[in-house]
Amino acid sequence: MRLPRLLVVLITLGATISVAHGQAGLPRGPVPARKGQVAPNGIPAAPKLSEDGLPGKSIVDLTNRYHFSEHYTSREESVAPGLVGQYQVAVREVQRDRLETPEGPGKPTETTRSTIFVERPAEVSSLGNVTSSIRQYQRMVVNPDEPGVAGNQRLEGMVIWYHPRAVEPPLLLNLTPDRRMSDREFDLARRHIFTPNLVALLPTQSVRVGDTWRPLRKAVTTLFNDSSARSDTIGGRFSDVRRSEDGKTTYAIFLFTGRGTNEVGEITFTAQVTFTFPTPGASPQPGDAPAAKRTDESLVDARGAITELRMGRVMSGVLTGGKLTSEKFRTEHEVILARKLGADPQTGPLKLIEPPAITEANSWLTYVDPKGRFWFQHPQELSLPERYQFGVKMGIDSLVLLRGRPEGRDYVRIDAFAKDPTPESLKEALNAQWKHLNVEVVPGAEEWLPEAEWPMMKVYRIEAALKTQSKLARTTRMHYDAYLIQLTKESAVMVVGTTTRDAVAAFRKDLEQTIRTLRLGKPEGY
Repeated sequence: MRLPRLLVVLITLGATISVAHGQAGLPRGPVPARKGQVAPNGIPAAPKLSEDGLPGKSIVDLTNRYHFSEHYTSREESVAPGLVGQYQVAVREVQRDRLETPEGPGKPTETTRSTIFVERPAEVSSLGNVTSSIRQYQRMVVNPDEPGVAGNQRLEGMVIWYHPRAVEPPLLLNLTPDRRMSDREFDLARRHIFTPNLVALLPTQSVRVGDTWRPLRKAVTTLFNDSSARSDTIGGRFSDVRRSEDGKTTYAIFLFTGRGTNEVGEITFTAQVTFTFPTPGASPQPGDAPAAKRTDESLVDARGAITELRMGRVMSGVLTGGKLTSEKFRTEHEVILARKLGADPQTGPLKLIEPPAITEANSWLTYVDPKGRFWFQHPQELSLPERYQFGVKMGIDSLVLLRGRPEGRDYVRIDAFAKDPTPESLKEALNAQWKHLNVEVVPGAEEWLPEAEWPMMKVYRIEAALKTQSKLARTTRMHYDAYLIQLTKESAVMVVGTTTRDAVAAFRKDLEQTIRTLRLGKPEGY
């Protein structure tokens, strides 16, 4: 995809990171910064650029083999050379969406997000990998902003505990006093690439310029920000070695291309990565340990960090849903990520804390109706669907929550303020749906739930199980819990939750605890 030439200046206290897009296919271009800025561990954060928009000057090196490594530390004191502690990240994203029907392509939409945050490792494994971090958002600009979204839902000032997970979206815990995390803030935060996981892009063996390799699977989920992403065609190439003017810093340039899939479509991408490390044998920095004698003169031990990522990717697919005519979608996503190592000298290091306990207060998300009519809280695992993951248009008074799992999916539909709803109208709606599905229905209990357990509302529940035949001729069972929630004489909500997992009680507990948080109007501060 062709990346337009863009220029954005992201300003944070004590640091300026300027970013530009370059030529078609592969993001490429300058990241200018102040000359001579060096992080405390000796890895420069802002190299001087050459005329071709890359750091330093290319050197001819076809003989040396390089072993690249990136190791982190959570220590509070000064960071030892070759280790990565706290850092600042500036991200520029441009996203273009387009829908296409048999009648022709629709009008494209474009969104630009510029974000600055600081992050420090909070938990580090014995191998030097980050298993949890503390992140503080300093600035975020979204253009155009979402209509009807409160201005304080932009992450600015929010502090979160970030815990990446292998097969699930990351766990985000809100550490900000007296502030709720909204669905929108959670979605924005989890979509930012977790930079410590980019280490999976690096070759595991020593390589020379021109060598190729296949990155670890973790690299695919990290680049796509999607635990469901899969790719067998991603490939990396060691493109170039470059050197700063003073010779103290070396830059390795890696190129990546690939194709993959996720739950909603196909993905193609190209990327360029800059890995920065102190030149072996150059003038030592204060505190450096004496250089060990190299037993293999051709092997360079490159201990440093990925300091820049430029990526363009395209995702395309067909919307799911019950429409007679299919709608295709295409999303172009451009990302420039620049990282500066070291704490901000004006704000200092983030405070290191013990791993927080997971509670509803720090892990649940707040959904606020865009029209300000109602709000509720829910587990972050049961969240709004991905873009294009659910193609049926639900209507102005409906929304959907999903929980994806390897063995199936939990689904919750919420219809607010239906006209004069009754238990009978809820049952009629369910029967019509089940008839359309042509499945066997096993009826369960139908009852008003105890008022003492449901303050400020009256709740009627209908329970049922649906049995279908799978392709393997085994019965598949789906559990239904449907609720009519009367908040006032004039206001009511219908909630239908379904799950295919065996732990029905756990699903019902989360669902009913979510229903108990339902309130009219807006929460305080919105």
